[in-house]
Amino acid sequence: MKFSANLPLPLPRKAVRGLTLIEMMVAVAVFSLVVLGTVAIQIYAMRVYTLAATKLTASEEARETMNDVRDQVRGSRLVYVGNYQYSANFPPIDFQPVTNGTLQEGNALMIYPTTTTNSFTLVFLAPGRTNNFSQFGANGAPLGTNSLLMMIYTNGTLRASNDIADFITNQMVFDAENFEGTTLTTNENNYLIHMTLSFSQWEYPIAFIGSNSYNAYDYYQLNTVMTRRDTD
Repeated sequence: MKFSANLPLPLPRKAVRGLTLIEMMVAVAVFSLVVLGTVAIQIYAMRVYTLAATKLTASEEARETMNDVRDQVRGSRLVYVGNYQYSANFPPIDFQPVTNGTLQEGNALMIYPTTTTNSFTLVFLAPGRTNNFSQFGANGAPLGTNSLLMMIYTNGTLRASNDIADFITNQMVFDAENFEGTTLTTNENNYLIHMTLSFSQWEYPIAFIGSNSYNAYDYYQLNTVMTRRDTD
């Protein structure tokens, strides 16, 4: 039996070499560094997003508060800066306007849409309604801050009572100023109402930075100036 000389001969097998233990360890180390770097970038991005989202949300809520008060002042006939402390009486009795001769500043604003004094809007600072990071107690826990409330009365009847801002740390929220920004000592007809809100706000619950929430607070201050449209 003869074999054809044209038949292809089988190719020789090439030697196949596997990875050594050192090469495997290097590959695993490089892969681990890539994974850890990717995870670290994702965590950092989530942190930045959370902080930015908190600031944007807080700013939006503060703007809504300022717009609410500004609308009430612009549509008013009479506006008085003073101080309010609840004592179970009718708000015009509890509200004490600042007398002439002293700085026109206080924690409350009495707004009358007309010359009728039984319809009004009272905006005032209510102390100790929330907990925040303005100060620390002996155990490191945050102490209370204040809230800004708005009560609307129509013909002597309470129509609405809203908590329009929380986490406020300053005590003097309103003052009356002239066009140069100087606080007045008299209740003039064409003064400007300056509202200052200093906040100490806890970030969202997912914004824990570090081992606790003590460093997850943000501090900021917002100011606005408003006046009545009708200054007759």
